[in-house]
Amino acid sequence: MAATEHKLRKEFLAERGCVRSTSRSMSDISSVVLIRTCCGWVCDHSRAPLRSLRLLVALSVLILPSVFSYAEDLTTLDGKIFTNITEITKYPKLVVFTYNSNRTSVAISNLPAEFRAKYGIIIKTNTPNVSVTQNQRSPFANPVDLFLWQNRESDLEQHESDYFTTNEPPFGFTRDKQRWIYLRHAGIELIAFTTTHFHRPDLKDLEDSQEMHFDIGQEESVTNVFNKFFEWDTVASKNHTENFETEIARCPMSRATSSIVTELYGGVCVYNFSWQDGKSQLRVTDSAPYSGSFEKDDLIHFQTLLTNLPSMKEKLSSAIRNKETQKDLFK
Repeated sequence: MAATEHKLRKEFLAERGCVRSTSRSMSDISSVVLIRTCCGWVCDHSRAPLRSLRLLVALSVLILPSVFSYAEDLTTLDGKIFTNITEITKYPKLVVFTYNSNRTSVAISNLPAEFRAKYGIIIKTNTPNVSVTQNQRSPFANPVDLFLWQNRESDLEQHESDYFTTNEPPFGFTRDKQRWIYLRHAGIELIAFTTTHFHRPDLKDLEDSQEMHFDIGQEESVTNVFNKFFEWDTVASKNHTENFETEIARCPMSRATSSIVTELYGGVCVYNFSWQDGKSQLRVTDSAPYSGSFEKDDLIHFQTLLTNLPSMKEKLSSAIRNKETQKDLFK
């Protein structure tokens, strides 16, 4: 019976074309299952296709996490739009993809959260060591501010300035004054730099620099200080006030301040309104020895320069992302 079944199995496989190669052993042939039905014998040789299917699934699982080929659109955080992107490949700090037959790369920090979540892209950052109580508003509510803080070690910066020259006729000297706003290391500096030229060989030109510092996210508080200063200046002028000095506000000291200065001043920056001989000054104690005194005109120019701060932040964050992308491209 066994010999007859074996012979029948061999003839059936030959007729059905199931024997693919003459080199197959009889053990391979015997492994094929014959099923008797009402219509005769049926060959069950589905194991090989099943193994192939399992292999394809396994390969797909291995390949899909790093390379994606279906088309979609992408809008980056800095507003750039890429359409019909395919062949997305992930790297530690950037993704590379094809869009409209062009190959390009984008830093992962410039990808929207939905895109990163979809492809399992994680930004590895050092969480800023900032303690915020429930009654404090986080200074990093703005995502651009948070990004700049996380990249505060960058050597890149943005700055704006204005410049003017005045002549003093009775004395014959010229005064140049520049006001600057610097954005660097997640901090903001406002500087009033004055150079007095006497135009005489026996007199050396004089230079004077007055500065104030604060962290990104504190510009609203500083603007409020300026507005209060202008309000009190108007009141003092109208009422011919006697000389006095009083405090306007206190704010947390810049995180860039050294630990010694922070301990010396208790970690607090003090803004005082000073009225002396009919003129007002803003006296700032923020990080010795750079504490400064500013005239009303300085604050007017500083307010104008502060209106440039949002665009400066965008430019700086874009420059930092581009620099990070360049590092990955030239390894």
